[in-house]
Amino acid sequence: MNAKLAPKFTVIMVDYEGSVSRQELRRSVECFGYQSYQNFELLIYHDGPKSQSYEADIAGCKVPENVKFFETEERENNWGHSNRNRGIYEASGDWIVHTNADNIFYAFALQELASAVDFENWALKPDKSLTSNWDAMVFPILMRGHSAVKRFISRKPEHSDKLAVVLSGIPVQVKLIDAMQFVMKRELWIEKGGWSDTSFQSDGILYERFARSIAIYQVPKILAEHW
Repeated sequence: MNAKLAPKFTVIMVDYEGSVSRQELRRSVECFGYQSYQNFELLIYHDGPKSQSYEADIAGCKVPENVKFFETEERENNWGHSNRNRGIYEASGDWIVHTNADNIFYAFALQELASAVDFENWALKPDKSLTSNWDAMVFPILMRGHSAVKRFISRKPEHSDKLAVVLSGIPVQVKLIDAMQFVMKRELWIEKGGWSDTSFQSDGILYERFARSIAIYQVPKILAEHW
């Protein structure tokens, strides 16, 4: 693809119909259809064969113009991490955004990220000095179905419509950041070997490792919800 025509962002969405309802999937896909910033592609990966096509799943939804669907031949059952890795290598965008098929991005989310990229915002380097040359962004999210209990977060998914806590993603550490909060340049993902860890907490493990060597811009606005 001509670099001038390449999208700024690739959104990699991992899905498994055994754990994500098709209503949740439609909600998640539509949130990208309604983005005010549309210079992105959406790659949706299903873990294993599906019972029906994605076209049937999202019939009648407002879908972004540039969306592609993929199914693995067999279920890999590793929290979607192998599909995240596929997405990184198959992406056309300059920046990678990760999400699950039941999460929601607000309509202004990608515009906020694009504005951060296009303007010289200052970011912290690992040594705590400032730089305008940075390779990743972290943004806060609402963790639906969670409540704060002293120093811990308690998960109560049956109350997702009523309970939520803000997860800032800072500091970038295991158990303190979710996969969807960390946006990094694709070229750097490739340089670092892609999504190379498939353990349960691999998002925090990888992000904490990356944060030791790169400058990260902290987006000062809640952009999404984790369901």
